[in-house]
Amino acid sequence: MFQPIKPKRVTEEIVQQIKDLIAKGTLAPGKRFPPEREMAQQLAVSRPTLREAIQVLEHVGMVQSMQGNGTYVREVGERSLRDPLCSLIQDSHHGIVELAEFRTAIESWAAGLAAERIQCRDVSLLKEILGEMEEGLRTGKSIHHLDAEFHLTIARATENGIYCHVANTVFYLFAEVTRLSHQ
Repeated sequence: MFQPIKPKRVTEEIVQQIKDLIAKGTLAPGKRFPPEREMAQQLAVSRPTLREAIQVLEHVGMVQSMQGNGTYVREVGERSLRDPLCSLIQDSHHGIVELAEFRTAIESWAAGLAAERIQCRDVSLLKEILGEMEEGLRTGKSIHHLDAEFHLTIARATENGIYCHVANTVFYLFAEVTRLSHQ
């Protein structure tokens, strides 16, 4: 009737903790992990144990370690969402319009959720980005990257990891459309 309890390995606990932080959007796509020594201290584990957990996450495609440059959270939908969507919109005005409609609908929902969950640091960051955007408009500088940063900050404020990854994918697609249209 009862199943034996398997003790959890420390590595599995680290993996689960990092997966949870990615799912919540606390560790957003592209975000760099703290240095290994610091992270091991925060988790109260040895560096080899931490390395083992990172290797597990790297194997499943959630993180990417770059020698001498640190470990970063990968886009969950990096290829599985982007490639098929790119091919749908690449040569189709209708596909671009549909992507814009989707973005409008999903961002409306995200703005409401972010308003409920936003932290003071995100409000400050949004104000800073808006200030930089105003300055860019005044001086004639491009603000496309700031627009994306603004919307991705709202995405992180939702504390919904799935939405963060979808939002990153949508911004990648718009950037691709812009890049292709200027060739």
